[in-house]
Amino acid sequence: MSDIFGNLDNFLERDASLIKRSFTMLSNSYNRKPPVTANDISLDCDDDDTPIASSAYPYNRPVANRSTANDADTITLDSDDELSNRANNSFETENYEMRVKVKWGLGIETFVHRRYQKFADIIGQLAAKESADSACIFLNLDDRIVYPTDTPDSISYKPHQFISGRILKSKAPILPSAVAYSAAGNSSSITLKVQMATRKQPLRLQMEKSQTMSVLAIKCAEELKCAPKDIRLYFDGELVDNGCKPEDLDLEGDEILDIRVVQ
Repeated sequence: MSDIFGNLDNFLERDASLIKRSFTMLSNSYNRKPPVTANDISLDCDDDDTPIASSAYPYNRPVANRSTANDADTITLDSDDELSNRANNSFETENYEMRVKVKWGLGIETFVHRRYQKFADIIGQLAAKESADSACIFLNLDDRIVYPTDTPDSISYKPHQFISGRILKSKAPILPSAVAYSAAGNSSSITLKVQMATRKQPLRLQMEKSQTMSVLAIKCAEELKCAPKDIRLYFDGELVDNGCKPEDLDLEGDEILDIRVVQ
């Protein structure tokens, strides 16, 4: 009987030793390698490390889209400003300023004047200077009368020329309407009618066939005392491109265009 209990004790000691050794090995293994965390878990079905395009997950796109939209708006505004500046530069290039010299009394009066600006403005300034009636101010360039409706362009004025001026006792001659509305015998010119809702009579304006419609817009602006960029011309209900020429619109003269002033 003692032998049986002795063998049983040896068996239990051996199993306890195995269990203790297995536990020790498992503990050491665990301490050497930390447990797997959620960051180490991948749900991909393959080993491809290529990131998924953001377009597949539109709701995960960065909120930076707001700033991108703002940038786009800025670009649009800048583009509009650029176009507006380009148009202004075009009008200024066409309707450039010059110095007009007028022999007046014993001296010379110099005026900064635009190419298509009427001499009526210079006549008005001279009349105010002398407290005289503007209808009595007479201007001439050599043997040509300079009428109030004339412009440096219409009389082909050059900066080196001098216009003579004086005050008459009676009213100065006026340009006959028949002459004003004619093309001055120049086959390269046409006369166009420009009408607007606030005027009973349409404007009758001349321009060269080789010129762009921006010249007509400038002349309208000079008549209406506004900026050329605010002028919109329409022909047959269609907005006229200021860069086109009369022949592009099949204009031969005496056609009627509509005008609107943008506020």
